[in-house]
Amino acid sequence: MNTACSIRSAAMAASAGTGKTFALSSRYLALLAGGADPASIVALTFTRKAAGEILARILTRLAQAAASAKEFADLNRHLVDGGLPEFASHAAAQAALHDLVHALPGLRIGTLDSFFLQILRQFRLEYGIAAEPGIAPDVQAAEEDLVLQRLLGQVAATEPHRRELMEAFQRATFGEEKKSVYGALQDLIGNQYELYRRAPRSELWGDASRIWPGGLPAPAQPDWPTVFSTLEDQAESIPPGQAQNDWRRFIGVLRACRQTGDFDFGNTLANRLYQAFAAPGETGASIQIRKSEVKLSAETRHTLAGVFAHIRHAILGRQIARTRGLFQLLSAYGRSRSEHIRGSGQVAFSDIAHLLSPAAGAAVADLRARMDYRLDARFRHWLLDEFQDTSLVQWSVIENLVDEVIQDAEGGRTFFYVGDVKQAIYEWRGGDPRLFRRILAKYNRPGAAPAIDVSEPLVASWRSSPVVLEAVNRVFNALAGMPLPRNEQLHGDWIEIAGRWQPEWTAHRAADPNKDLSGHVALHVLPRPGQEEPEEAEASYPPAIQRAARLVEQLRGEIPDFDRHSVAILTRSNPDGRNMLGALAAKGIHAVWAGNSELLDNTLIPAVLSLARLSEHPGDEFARQHVLMSALAPVVSLEPVELTAWARLIREQGYAGFVTRLAARLDLSQAPLEQNRLRLLISIAADFDRMPGGNALLFCSHVQAQEIPAEQSGSNIHILTMHKAKGLEYDIVILPALGSNGITAHSKEPLLVHERAGDEPLPPVDWILSSPETKALEADPVLAAQYAEDRRHNALEELRLLYVAMTRAKRALYLITTAPAEKSSTLRLDNVLQNTLAPGAEADPEIPAWEAGEREWWRRKTGDEKPADAPCAPLRFETLPRAPFERPMESHIASEDHAGGEGLDGRYFRPEGAEARDLGTRVHALFEQIEWLAAGELPKLETRDPLAAGLVTEFLQHPDAHAVLEHPGGAVELLREQAFEAVLDGRWLSGKIDRLHLERDAAGLPVRARVLDFKTDRTPDPGRHRLQMDDYRQAVARLFGLPPGQIVCTLLFVRTGDAIEL
Repeated sequence: MNTACSIRSAAMAASAGTGKTFALSSRYLALLAGGADPASIVALTFTRKAAGEILARILTRLAQAAASAKEFADLNRHLVDGGLPEFASHAAAQAALHDLVHALPGLRIGTLDSFFLQILRQFRLEYGIAAEPGIAPDVQAAEEDLVLQRLLGQVAATEPHRRELMEAFQRATFGEEKKSVYGALQDLIGNQYELYRRAPRSELWGDASRIWPGGLPAPAQPDWPTVFSTLEDQAESIPPGQAQNDWRRFIGVLRACRQTGDFDFGNTLANRLYQAFAAPGETGASIQIRKSEVKLSAETRHTLAGVFAHIRHAILGRQIARTRGLFQLLSAYGRSRSEHIRGSGQVAFSDIAHLLSPAAGAAVADLRARMDYRLDARFRHWLLDEFQDTSLVQWSVIENLVDEVIQDAEGGRTFFYVGDVKQAIYEWRGGDPRLFRRILAKYNRPGAAPAIDVSEPLVASWRSSPVVLEAVNRVFNALAGMPLPRNEQLHGDWIEIAGRWQPEWTAHRAADPNKDLSGHVALHVLPRPGQEEPEEAEASYPPAIQRAARLVEQLRGEIPDFDRHSVAILTRSNPDGRNMLGALAAKGIHAVWAGNSELLDNTLIPAVLSLARLSEHPGDEFARQHVLMSALAPVVSLEPVELTAWARLIREQGYAGFVTRLAARLDLSQAPLEQNRLRLLISIAADFDRMPGGNALLFCSHVQAQEIPAEQSGSNIHILTMHKAKGLEYDIVILPALGSNGITAHSKEPLLVHERAGDEPLPPVDWILSSPETKALEADPVLAAQYAEDRRHNALEELRLLYVAMTRAKRALYLITTAPAEKSSTLRLDNVLQNTLAPGAEADPEIPAWEAGEREWWRRKTGDEKPADAPCAPLRFETLPRAPFERPMESHIASEDHAGGEGLDGRYFRPEGAEARDLGTRVHALFEQIEWLAAGELPKLETRDPLAAGLVTEFLQHPDAHAVLEHPGGAVELLREQAFEAVLDGRWLSGKIDRLHLERDAAGLPVRARVLDFKTDRTPDPGRHRLQMDDYRQAVARLFGLPPGQIVCTLLFVRTGDAIEL
């Protein structure tokens, strides 16, 4: 056993700027000092930038220690101070560096996503993916569009399928106005598909028996004439006046509800009566109407209880139907997405984690057991960074491997994770900060020795000045006791919110090198909107944005070397960021907006993308009109012959050739911005052309996702969202737009998701329900409890976002807030700052309500302070090298030209026309259902397509045809509808094999293969398909290392029953 076993598994909480990367690199170096093989260590984080920093830190520290006795002593001192083993000698550190450098190609220091992709590539065949899995994160939305189009294309094949999908859509959107079915489907699937993948069982979606004890039994139908008669009698008992008028208006609400099915919660009395009578239980004998206490007769109370039970059942019944309809849509999309992945090999990072998760099904769980055995033998030490952003599905992928590490009887393996729950701001992307504590609860059981040590939290900031940290401490130390608006619900929520924050919070301090670092923090409280008149030039921007622009102008004039200080203006949303950019531009101040792709900051590039789309889809009328109204109109013709020529050019020279040819037609001598952007577009297009399977949709999405690095923009002022700022640091941070919504208000989620109680790392979903109207939700005890939990959960994320924003600042922090409205019952982030830093402060547009530190902080320099780099010069067209034109590798579809087609699969382009193509698609889908047939067996096909089913059944009645679908005996693997990518004779070959029989020897190595391809030609013509079969034979030979002579290709002509070998 090596000495690495003296290192115990551990968890570490590390606040912002306290050196998480340093701590993780120390852990890695300690493992090397203990003799661990670098190839046995896995170090994972969330971004490639962070992974690069980890590797650089490890290599730099070890190289410095190997080169210098002083650095070696410093490294060992740092390791010992951290409770870690040191290097035994200087020579040992040098030997570790030698081993590390030689192991560099195989090191597992990267992102979780890339690590999962590597695993999937190793086991792709086991997962039924024949083509090498590929991923392009910047075109994920386009891939999702393709999957949705595939789904709609499939269901459009038959009227019953189309009707079934539309019924599900109508249930999922019941009561909503939808202008676009496609857009609505995109929204529904985009917002909820991850939840579906976490909870794919139908009984979890809208099952009343799981939500309410006793379910949701249907009440008796009201006898409406009797109901209205009773309520009119009650009206007569109320003295004439406002109270009686309100009661009669309530009766009108019920009459309208009877007619339309919609209950008007906007009527104050109607809402109050619903709250009193809809929930099961005792009801009061009277009701407050304005200032009158109105006594209700026993008959009225009985009538209202029956009516509101009926209304409640109708409201919740609609939400159950919507939930079930949504599940049907998500389920259909999930099947289509799985088929797309198996067929194309193209996956999103989120797909990979779900594919690898043992929760994906029994078959995957069995496969994962075999995979884990192989991976477990390879990796002995796990180090995870930024753990607060780990999602439940990501944890599920590695949980079994970590279990083996923790349960290792010899104690020679370790698990370490570091993170900061206070910085968990990516829950909308799946991150779950509860994992940090729940893993400790899983492995450190009461009464037993802890399996994971809990290290002292890191709270000494190496980033921020003491005065910035003072402001952070004042805000987050005072949350529990700060003044709150008058709001009974908020007071109840806040006790729970502050209680959950407190265990994660420890006051911060400056690390020793920063103790004398000068700084300044100022809180500005602006008057409420309408209390002051804005300056004329700034009138179009919100007051906080205007004040931030004036502050930048002021600092720019006062700080002599302002351009050498990094400045961040952090906003809550993209619109706020764009407003900030406009307000600065109005003052002649150049800033960079880091929230969107800079490549589209002009009118030319979007028009070029529209022309690319039009060349592939001449019927795209929107793209056509866009080009006609753009600067391209004088230099291009949109006649069919020219669009065909553009399409041919793209096929022959790629999109780089397309853009280069187009650029040659344009005179941009007076348009330097467009010159620059077009030059960048050519370079981006050349990169895209090297990717397989490109089309106009993917190209446009790829371009739209590109960003010009801010450091190349020529400005030291960066405007970005608070979310995007995580992991960054700036000398000056300005927060002018923290959001106008209350942190617990307006937080009703589209779906209520209830998890089973407990502290297990992967909490099971217990039930899901589409959220009803807020007032109806609050009247139901079960739903109200989940709603309260969601409010508190969202409020915590708001506080974490504020913490992240404040801790980006190194020297100066300027907080620009707006005073609350008089008698406001809402708590906003602005108010959190005001009520913790300056309770009761008066609003003033110029004088800070609270400040600390030195206003002219830049005048005092410290010995350890390093000057910021000067900003890069602006991009200049003359100095940029031209992107070298590289003829893209010829891309070829294996069944395209040989079969007379020109699309993604030649079988869709038979001479028989569109009807025959559709029939071929349906027939292939049926053959995909068939695994192996017993002699004489006719399969039971799942289809509503009698024509396609009849052709398949008739084909299988031919003995020779039937025989090729029977199991040949021995170890034969079956692959159906498997896509592949291969480079053959300088061509990039793409294709899809209908059916592949792969025979393996005792060692599991491929020895023979049979390629089966189904054809729906009316007359068999094997010669027509010979070249296609030759491509398939070469591809299979290349993919599985087989001699071409061991590969048999068989054409199966469905209409005639012929089976012909080529």
